[in-house]
Amino acid sequence: MKNAVLLVSLLIVAPAARCAAGELRVFPAAGVTGLDVAADNGAVVVTGAEGKIEVEITGNDEPEKCRITTEIIDGTLTLKAEGVPAPRAWKNLFGLADSDDRTNCRAGFTVLAPAALPLEAKSGTGSLKVSGRSGPVRAKAGTGDVSVSALTGSLVFKSGTGRLSGEACAPALEVKSGTGDVDLKGLCGPAEVKAGTGEVRLAWAKAPASGEVRVNTGTADIDLAFPEGTKLAASLKSGTGSVSNEFAAGGTFSVTAKSGTGSIALRKMK
Repeated sequence: MKNAVLLVSLLIVAPAARCAAGELRVFPAAGVTGLDVAADNGAVVVTGAEGKIEVEITGNDEPEKCRITTEIIDGTLTLKAEGVPAPRAWKNLFGLADSDDRTNCRAGFTVLAPAALPLEAKSGTGSLKVSGRSGPVRAKAGTGDVSVSALTGSLVFKSGTGRLSGEACAPALEVKSGTGDVDLKGLCGPAEVKAGTGEVRLAWAKAPASGEVRVNTGTADIDLAFPEGTKLAASLKSGTGSVSNEFAAGGTFSVTAKSGTGSIALRKMK
């Protein structure tokens, strides 16, 4: 009986461990209310699946450079792959080590988990792929690219230079990007997108029933596509770029697009 209790404890809480690439950990879905997945430099893949939660540790070819955490905290399954403090003894002694003083950990995660669980995913330089999720998704990327597919929950995304692409029928979409492009199709609802120099291309699978679309860029082009017959009230403004609109005036769904020097196109789906 004591051995059984110990085994369950090891499955549920295994913080700050060193793990080899390909190691698989299994967690019961009961009692888990959310997912929090983060990797410094490794790839993160999260896919919807029924039943138990399966976590594969990937890319950890140098386990001595990584601190791997798999822990349930207040109902949230927390997965982290981060570098360990580099051997700079005087900084470590006085607690002065920062992210630049850590080893280059390339470990990541491949996760199968129930689709409805809320997800928060973060990647530094590695790629991030999220698919088959019906719960809300919050994603943050540094320089790694992010791809999404078969999402039906809300999506909030923030990126430095990473590109966001894929398909998401999200009831609400919020994106902030620095230099990375934003290229999404299959949209169903309202959206708010802000980008610096990254181009924005958004395509709706159906006309949104409510809300509004707001897109702002600094120097990048904006391309927005809606099904023919969508009734839009458009406000399109660019400082020096061209502006085109294939929809007649007089609609009710608000679309606002602004760019400093980029061109803006509001077109019908082909």
